[in-house]
Amino acid sequence: MLERGREYATFRLVIIKGKVYVEMYREAYQTRDFFTIWGILQLLKLYPGKVPDLELMFWCGDIPQIMKADYQRPNSTLLPPPLFEYCGHPESVDIVFPDWTFWGWVETNVKPWTSTMEDIKKGNKRTMWKERIPYAYWKGNPDVTLTRKYLMKCNSSRDKYDWNARLYSLAQTIGREGSKYVEEQLKMKYVYDYMFHLLNEYAKLLNFKPRIPKGAIKISSQKLAGSQDGLLKKFMLESMVNSSSETLACRMPPPFKPLALEAFLLNKEMIKKQVEMWETEFWENLNQLEH
Repeated sequence: MLERGREYATFRLVIIKGKVYVEMYREAYQTRDFFTIWGILQLLKLYPGKVPDLELMFWCGDIPQIMKADYQRPNSTLLPPPLFEYCGHPESVDIVFPDWTFWGWVETNVKPWTSTMEDIKKGNKRTMWKERIPYAYWKGNPDVTLTRKYLMKCNSSRDKYDWNARLYSLAQTIGREGSKYVEEQLKMKYVYDYMFHLLNEYAKLLNFKPRIPKGAIKISSQKLAGSQDGLLKKFMLESMVNSSSETLACRMPPPFKPLALEAFLLNKEMIKKQVEMWETEFWENLNQLEH
């Protein structure tokens, strides 16, 4: 199963006795692979001796590769290969891993997450909500998904109407609650704990002994950081774990019982429909104003 994931993977990563070995298969976009591997190395420094031996395939793209439909065909006996990547989708079974930008995105000068979070806090205090310019800023590729194309409509219409008056109350609530969630729930410690539990649960499923591939290279934090310079090295030093954690990783909650899971999914679907209804009302009102 693992080997069948090679045709999609950017690299294979092996952990044996706390050491990391990487076999590269294809070039990743920008420095995604570099910072993903760096993040795993920092996890091993945070929880030394706690991450078991394992072997995995990692895809550094945006679009999920292992789709459920490809393995649900009649008479199909193949099981989907385990493939780690950054993005999940209801129709895929890719294993979702934290985004590489938690350790920095050199090409766009996005700092490691801890530094970025401090900048966000300072920015929130620097300009009060009522004093801000009534424009939202979004950066990204609109061709990745259809929903992103809707953002371009906002960009093309923002000079025609008083967005501040029509979106003020809704946007202020989203901003306040979003900032609160990020500050409380997206601490770097929690990102590492997610990685820790994910890799531990994954390793339990392996029914073979991980091995070092012939073409693999042994990689360490010191070796990786020592070979870089400029902004790349700056971000690595900023995001480097310098000592092991004084506390254990957070405990995994028990699995959902069937009825509890069903209730959770039902509530999630209701919230989604409510938001979709608000979106529909918004675009209908916008179209009326345009005409």
